[in-house]
Amino acid sequence: MLRACLISNRPISNKLISNRLISNRPISNRPISNKLISNGLLCLSLLLTPSLIYAAEPLATESPATAQHLDPLPVRQMNPAMLRYLDPLPESAWPSLKTGWRFSLNQHYSTVFLADTLPSANKYIADMEIYVADMEIRKRMQGAREASINLTVLRPNAGIFDSFLRQYHRALGLPNGGRELRPDNQFAYHYAQAGGVRQWQGKSRWELGNIQLKFRQGLSASDDWAVALLSSVQLPTGNRKRGWNHGGIDAGLGLAADFQRGIWSLHGEIWQIHPFKRNDNGLRNRDYARGTLTLGLNAPLFSIPLQWLVQVQGGSSPYQSGVSELDQQPWLVSFAVRWHDENQTWSIGFVENISQRSTQDFGLLLSTSVDFPD
Repeated sequence: MLRACLISNRPISNKLISNRLISNRPISNRPISNKLISNGLLCLSLLLTPSLIYAAEPLATESPATAQHLDPLPVRQMNPAMLRYLDPLPESAWPSLKTGWRFSLNQHYSTVFLADTLPSANKYIADMEIYVADMEIRKRMQGAREASINLTVLRPNAGIFDSFLRQYHRALGLPNGGRELRPDNQFAYHYAQAGGVRQWQGKSRWELGNIQLKFRQGLSASDDWAVALLSSVQLPTGNRKRGWNHGGIDAGLGLAADFQRGIWSLHGEIWQIHPFKRNDNGLRNRDYARGTLTLGLNAPLFSIPLQWLVQVQGGSSPYQSGVSELDQQPWLVSFAVRWHDENQTWSIGFVENISQRSTQDFGLLLSTSVDFPD
């Protein structure tokens, strides 16, 4: 049970806590049907809108050789505790570049409220909104190989969306996660073990994230499918005392596959990740998996070439803590539209949680990339 001392300085009765915190029943028993229905309707509308508006003219049936290849959305988990570990941005099996190099800026703004509601010795709380900017430089190498480096900067803050989220949850009949037991728009981020000793204590300030190195090796490809081997290493450059790395190097190996049929594209990806440091401030960690499934539709809107995307991603957790907000599998769903020309791409999207106790509430994505010749 989340103790009052972690929620506010005002005393809170046990009756209030028991009536207002999330139920400890399994997720499947919670009233989430409205949320799933609303996500499904949004997904359907994103896919059907371009076809309905463009119904006056038949959609172009591009051949696989000329249709825009699918790049999955550059989305990852924004639970601050998950940012401490390697979570590779999804990667296409097709080469992203013909020649030269690419600069990408992937910006995320997410709301987060996660607090341990089960009786345990260890306590975790993350009450914030967080801006994360992933800056990636990618280089095409010989053959079907590409290498990239990703540098992250982030800014956790108290935020402005708490009142809106309470009303949103109330309107859909969804649990509020105990958010109402803390004052609106106040920052908190820490993990404390038995006895109240805090292993990290976050601050509302600019932070440097962890550096990721990634390598993609194409294995086989044709005009309408491709398979690639992926590898990635994360270097612990974030501040450990403030909760932005776990003090060790992570390495992952992945496999990506892409399929394309006319204007439709499908991307699948799976990773197995190994943290080399096994003791994380008294927390046990473990190998974990991440995966992504992306569906794309190339469909113009008012003669503007657009790509409409729906993406589901998640996997297992690196934590073995006894705290559900750290141990539960994190799953997300994203909806986005992408505009592209020969050398530049823009994506704008919305990210919503599927697992309610281990990921961000919702997030916004704005991504752009520019290609340069050698």
